Amino acid sequence: MCGVVGFIDYTKELSDISLDKLITAILHRGPDGKGKYYKNFNELNIGIGHSRLSILDPTINGKQPMLFDDIVISFNGEIYNFRVLRELLIKNGYDFYTNTDTEVILKSYHLWGINFVNKLNGIFSICIYDKKKKKLYLIRDRIGVKPIYWFFNGLKFIFGSELKIFHSIKNIKKEICNFGLSLYFKYGYIPEPNSILKNISKLEAGSILEFNLEIKELKIKKYWTPKTVSKKDEIKDEREILKNLDQLILNSVELRMIADFPAGIFLSGGIDSSLIASYMSKISPNKINSFTIGFENKVFDEAIYAKKIAKHLGLNHHEFILKDDDVYNILINYEGLYDEPFGDISILPMALLSKKTKKYSKVVLSADGGDELFFGYEKYKKILRRKRKGDLIPKFIKRLKFYNINNKNLKSYFKNNTYSDWLIDESRICDEIVITKLLKKLSISETNFDLNSNLNDSINQMLLLDMKTFLLDDVLWKVDRATMYSGLEARDPLLDYNIVEYSLKISPEIKFKKNSLKYLLKKLAFQKIPESLLNRPKKGFDFSIVGIILKLLSEYGPKLLNEDLINFQNLFVYREVKNLENQIFKKNYKNIGIMWLLLNFQIWYSNYMKI
Repeated sequence: MCGVVGFIDYTKELSDISLDKLITAILHRGPDGKGKYYKNFNELNIGIGHSRLSILDPTINGKQPMLFDDIVISFNGEIYNFRVLRELLIKNGYDFYTNTDTEVILKSYHLWGINFVNKLNGIFSICIYDKKKKKLYLIRDRIGVKPIYWFFNGLKFIFGSELKIFHSIKNIKKEICNFGLSLYFKYGYIPEPNSILKNISKLEAGSILEFNLEIKELKIKKYWTPKTVSKKDEIKDEREILKNLDQLILNSVELRMIADFPAGIFLSGGIDSSLIASYMSKISPNKINSFTIGFENKVFDEAIYAKKIAKHLGLNHHEFILKDDDVYNILINYEGLYDEPFGDISILPMALLSKKTKKYSKVVLSADGGDELFFGYEKYKKILRRKRKGDLIPKFIKRLKFYNINNKNLKSYFKNNTYSDWLIDESRICDEIVITKLLKKLSISETNFDLNSNLNDSINQMLLLDMKTFLLDDVLWKVDRATMYSGLEARDPLLDYNIVEYSLKISPEIKFKKNSLKYLLKKLAFQKIPESLLNRPKKGFDFSIVGIILKLLSEYGPKLLNEDLINFQNLFVYREVKNLENQIFKKNYKNIGIMWLLLNFQIWYSNYMKI
């Protein structure tokens, strides 16, 4: 895994030195080396940079940017089927000088053009500069595991793997995007294509951005969107489904274990990670390294279950203990972990786990995606119960009581009543009335953000929507930043696009059979691991944030929430900030979540938007 950066600059202000700064900003993603391609033409400057984490062919031969026949590539990710593609290319007359998937991508583009992307199975953000066509392409993998941000103002086009690269360029004006800020306070993350900064966007998953250097124009098109499956095409044979899933997951795990370094696994002891570990132990002739985080506070500790699974599967298990102060210290001291405001507290133990894991392994498999694809969250059960009971009024409307009935949000929720509508309602983590009071530049109409674009009213489409939003911009964002901060590569077998597409064909009646969350994955796991080791309530990283917030307010409150700063930012209403603070000091924790988001934002602001 690596980092990608670059620019096309018609003002010619960005130079070779500017490119070095961009690369430096993402060196944590690729601590094994760096490289650059820079040209100063009469009409423009172009720079493409790379920071390298060497997983395949760690020799100098794998260095990027890599060139072939007037094509330049900088690539972040892994192509799991690169060996198959390499054989096809050899049959078409191509020679290879490295053992990298990068060279396979380069020559695949040379042979098949930009549509080569449809042949890739992997996680990636790719930059390809075609000198002959005078075009530059940015390509993001189907699921969106690997990120890419971009900026274009008509004269400068700048891109990179993380938002922090834009802070290294002084002549780009940094302004908070009010819409992005509103989304952050509603969901705890910022869904694509939005970001926290004005005029900077995330390239959406499964998309290609084409930049034409001659006419200074960019176009974005989707190359992959899961197809909507009709009722008649749904798969309902449980035995057939389990057999096919077993083979699909086995194939996916096998592909993701291909590396010049042994692959380990993040093991929680839950259904998904235990299932993945069982396949790994079956495939590998050597003991698999497993890694888990334990808590000093035993109320939240589930490490004992991971230890039991590891013992049963014969894994070489590593357990790291998170002390009470560790979460707080990571939040305060890990400058660079957050390059965008982010509200999921589990990124902090994940960052510690990644840092510890890197001492033993460069590559780990993770089990993300099982919940979204196979009906794994309690919120899905709540939504189905509401639909069955005919409860037409979402929870946030009930809280409004005498709120203005002409409000557009009220009208839209009375009018719409799909599974996806309910999911959006369940996904809001903060009281909209409090957010409206807190944010200066928030309007009701502005926050009516349509996450339900072009989705049909079905359970599988609801799961797909959660995959496109929460999984993508919360879970995968968290894993990418936490692992790459320590130069660790994480791979997600359950998010192989073949598994994703197959899962969407499975009848919801089978996915949610016997009112059981993750019914199919459980059935599969119980074939490989004793049910007694797995059958317990889902938990995950879980601990109280009250103590952390109280400590933050005590030690950093005067710096982060003082009136001068709040007024300077012109984002928040100061009296509401003080009201939230006073509530917490009086042990009224009703709005503790909003305070957590506010403090996280202010920590990010102090690191990246310094006055």
